[in-house]
Amino acid sequence: VKRFQEKLRAGDPVSFLLTHGGETLVNSQVYILTLEVSYDQGAPESKRYRQYTLTLQEAF
Repeated sequence: VKRFQEKLRAGDPVSFLLTHGGETLVNSQVYILTLEVSYDQGAPESKRYRQYTLTLQEAF
């Protein structure tokens, strides 16, 4: 499982290249991508930031 974390804003383009052991993974392999979005509810609205966590998992 690999985790990618980056601050994003609405409309930002998102792209990624899947690699394993230095080799690009082929399209025939199946993966599960889970995107979790969270933010600090205790902060004032103008200072809130969202955290995006993308989890990559091999599907067996």
